[in-house]
Amino acid sequence: MELESRKCGSMYENAKHGFRLVVPRGWMIVDFPGTAVALVAPKLDSAGQTEDGEVPCPDKGVQDGTFRTSLNVTCHSLPSSNMNLDMMVQESLREIEGFLKGFALESIDETVLSFLPARKLVYMGKPQGHDVRFLQYVTVVGCVAYTVTLVASRTCNAKELTEGRSIIDSFEIRVTKAEGLLAHDHAERRES
Repeated sequence: MELESRKCGSMYENAKHGFRLVVPRGWMIVDFPGTAVALVAPKLDSAGQTEDGEVPCPDKGVQDGTFRTSLNVTCHSLPSSNMNLDMMVQESLREIEGFLKGFALESIDETVLSFLPARKLVYMGKPQGHDVRFLQYVTVVGCVAYTVTLVASRTCNAKELTEGRSIIDSFEIRVTKAEGLLAHDHAERRES
């Protein structure tokens, strides 16, 4: 993991999985099992201010309960070399339906992520009783699926959504490093 300071945030680079993204000021990188990286938005006080006193959104500054907006990136080897992007998305949706209470799919759209064909999924759920919206982007490079997911309360403030979308917009797959990951994964599969 490498963080490079930027005026509006820090550049995070994950050499193992071959991607980088900009982490907005105040967002924290946290350890979360199964992710290549997980980020959490700054905690707001009862007046809707971040720790540095900035007011993120005057009309919706107070976060509901203890839920905080987050973003995570996962990278998975595809189970089959003939699996394509749409097949990956359908398999992911089946998994999500199986574990996310209150799952409701709003939309699936064609889009791009890191200049690559991707799918944007918008769905709702109620993890731990919170009413949450998920904005998820999925793309495939070779035999690796990259998934970037923004998780936000339906009542979160506008600044968190804007910052979360800016992280997604900054997401860049470093193809040469991803190709190295592919070669590594294939070598491991052959050895097992």
